[in-house]
Amino acid sequence: MAKRTYEESGDYVVQPYTFSTEDLTSNATHDTVQIGPGVAYVQGHRTATIGTGRIDIRKATDTANVDNAVISQNFGNYVEIDEYLGAFGIENNSEVKLLDTASNRISTCPTAADETIDNIWINSIRI
Repeated sequence: MAKRTYEESGDYVVQPYTFSTEDLTSNATHDTVQIGPGVAYVQGHRTATIGTGRIDIRKATDTANVDNAVISQNFGNYVEIDEYLGAFGIENNSEVKLLDTASNRISTCPTAADETIDNIWINSIRI
């Protein structure tokens, strides 16, 4: 029966669970996640909680340094910006330089200290 339910409907939530965190000021390494009551079907099986449950989780306190790593960023099909300087030839698919430092450039041009981190090509601008 569970297989048929899953094949027909997939996984779904009937009554959404609520999640919140509880800061444990006396504990520097752990916080508590509170999971409220809810009802869901997972792989065709009904899963329900009646009261609030608590689970201790580790705080994100670990760090790591990684040298010479390639990191990609997917912004999707657009990027939202606060300001831009200049007139872009959209009809010519103009190339634009992305600088490494955010700054107010309304009346000044990039300085020699600014480094270009990438080039993009403008297809359209929506104001």
